[in-house]
Amino acid sequence: MAGGSQKKTCPNCRENIYCGNTICPLCEHPQPNNVRLKKKMDKFQSQQKQWLSSMTKNRIKSHVLDDAALLLEKLHALGLKPLLLLAYPPTKRVPRTSKMKVFMPMHAQLSTSAKTCLDNVEAIYKLMVAGEIAFI
Repeated sequence: MAGGSQKKTCPNCRENIYCGNTICPLCEHPQPNNVRLKKKMDKFQSQQKQWLSSMTKNRIKSHVLDDAALLLEKLHALGLKPLLLLAYPPTKRVPRTSKMKVFMPMHAQLSTSAKTCLDNVEAIYKLMVAGEIAFI
């Protein structure tokens, strides 16, 4: 078929249209993007306090970091170039500085110039976290 095989309902005119259409051919209304992600984010937002309390109560922040590392590997397997920059909050021992960490896929190979650029990105991120550079 020209438009694809799967159909969805236009939220504006309630007609069946092909999933690949970004604009309804009948009413010319733009179709919503990231509906599945929006539902998941709304569900998480409603349960965020409960999730956070269970994470801090059970002290399993490392599990979330493991999931993030696994996600980076999956994105790398898809051909993407993922990079995750994290800044941990200051601790009681070192109250003014926060610990920084750069996550990359384990099997990502960087050239020397790419490593230099990554060091520069990390330095800029440290300045942003410290509040010396404003987010625009």
